[in-house]
Amino acid sequence: QVLGRVVSENEAIVRTESSGEVIRLYKKLGDRVGAGELIAELENSLERAALLQAQGAYESAQAGASVSDLSLTRAEDALAEAYVSARATLGSTYATLDDAVRTKSDFVFSNPESPFPRLNLTLSNSQISTDLENTRPAIGARLSAMALRQANPSDTSLDALLTDALTDANTVRSYLDTLSAGLTSAIPNQSVSQDSIDAYRASTALARTSVVALVSSISSAKDSLAQKKNALAVAQSQASGNGSGAVTAADASVKQALGNLRAALTVALVLPLTVLSTFILMNLFGISANLMSLGGLAIAIGILVDA
Repeated sequence: QVLGRVVSENEAIVRTESSGEVIRLYKKLGDRVGAGELIAELENSLERAALLQAQGAYESAQAGASVSDLSLTRAEDALAEAYVSARATLGSTYATLDDAVRTKSDFVFSNPESPFPRLNLTLSNSQISTDLENTRPAIGARLSAMALRQANPSDTSLDALLTDALTDANTVRSYLDTLSAGLTSAIPNQSVSQDSIDAYRASTALARTSVVALVSSISSAKDSLAQKKNALAVAQSQASGNGSGAVTAADASVKQALGNLRAALTVALVLPLTVLSTFILMNLFGISANLMSLGGLAIAIGILVDA
């Protein structure tokens, strides 16, 4: 038996992919080390901070996705309400226009529903008289068409129905504007007194007010429907694209941070134990620490870190 100290003729520098400051040693030279025991710990606060940051981004992205889902639900509800409101406006369109024409202004004609209606009062402006008598049959035709559409709903889109209703309402408003202008030039006679003319003016003004309000309601319904559709499209885009994309990116960041932390832990825990075990086995089998053996150890350490 020979006692002495073994010194290698050659040395090899072993480098790892992850480096750091040793902040704590759990074993000293000569201690017996069992499998899985912690030998030393490297500084890994940066990796842990990156992990916490990535986890925070992940939770933030999840919260953003939840907000996007909530916004989508609200946009869908708002669009449904806009549809209900638009249908209600359409439902009142015919009644409002029919009342404005046939109830509140037809008294100026002796035969308003005939193909050739005649005014029962005299206007100083004969052109207005002609325009009113020529326009009234077209107004009646529009009202009849509206009644038919209301009685027999079609598959026409709500946007198209609102557009038609707005056209009808503006046509009736223009007709009432002409009638109001004509009544300001009405001349009393034996058949129509001044008091009657004043009553005609008041009734026509009331009819025109209701039609103007209807035009505003239809326009608002159209605009609201368009805005709610656009809002729903934006919410759908955010929910399906930005929300899930942010969560996916944050999830990837968490996984990357976990990988970095595991790499640091591998260097801090596994490598010291592996190197120590290797030297113990080399001593048991009588293998000298030379350039070849240390080179093989370096390669094995590199493979372990890469794994």
